[in-house]
Amino acid sequence: MHIIAYLAVVVLGLVAVCAAVLAARTQTAEWRRAAATIGFLVEVTAAYLLLPTFDEVPATFPATLLWDFRVSSLGTQVVLWSVLGLTYADLVARHGARSLPEPSPVPAAG
Repeated sequence: MHIIAYLAVVVLGLVAVCAAVLAARTQTAEWRRAAATIGFLVEVTAAYLLLPTFDEVPATFPATLLWDFRVSSLGTQVVLWSVLGLTYADLVARHGARSLPEPSPVPAAG
């Protein structure tokens, strides 16, 4: 049952992204961001309401151990994304500026 729920979440996430892209492409420039956001939120809300919930932590599980795990997980995520972000920023600073072509002038609308 858990694997089916996981696959449903993945599929519904892809559908949500497709709904946002479709909404953004079919609207005028003023409404694109709002349409994409609304399309995404409608899909995610529907998935939240339709998918089953899971409560896998038994009542006898020690709350302090769960809290320590959550804090450790948060710390791991902070370190992971900080290192990835800083590494990417360094690579862009070193190599990105040299390889960018000169921007072409934008013709005046009229």
